[in-house]
Amino acid sequence: MGTNNVEGHIQNALFIISSGTNDLAANYFFSPVRRSQYSVAEYQNFMLQNAKRFVQGLLDLGARKIAIIGLPPIGCSPSLLALNYQHECIETYSIPAKQFNQILQEELKAMQNANPGVLLTYADMYEPLQGIIKNYKESGYVESSRGCCGTKIPETSYLCTHLTPVCPDRSKYIFWDAVHPTERVYQYLFTTLRKSSKGCCGT
Repeated sequence: MGTNNVEGHIQNALFIISSGTNDLAANYFFSPVRRSQYSVAEYQNFMLQNAKRFVQGLLDLGARKIAIIGLPPIGCSPSLLALNYQHECIETYSIPAKQFNQILQEELKAMQNANPGVLLTYADMYEPLQGIIKNYKESGYVESSRGCCGTKIPETSYLCTHLTPVCPDRSKYIFWDAVHPTERVYQYLFTTLRKSSKGCCGT
């Protein structure tokens, strides 16, 4: 392809970054070792510095358009609800995610000011997803606290097999498994992102 062509592709490409959910939900809240090493605020800063280094690495490679997706309301995920025997969102888990999103936005603004020739866009997943979950019936869904693939045990990824019960209509569920939203929800989230993020994702 050649160095010049590669650089051109990098400069014209849109990089979409989605990370941090597992870091906070699994690696922190379910890890006594992590919790003994970091307070919530310290771990949020640890995640922020990792995200900052990753974004800076893309900028150093020549990236000019980067969209960073914030954390979802992780206390609403079927996995955490099942493990805590709950049916409604658990704020103890969701609030730290929302706090991280706030400091992430502040850091992105600082990086944007330091790099006027690039576009750094924050993509909010928290509010749109929480809105669907809290008003799921009005949004045309029949279930918000468990995944289409599952038995109330936290199935996800390879744990959803041909032996695992699956709902008859996944479009009526917010979550496909215990962690990941369904295609219908992702389509809604991306449409919301395009409308709210100026200069991003084809707008």
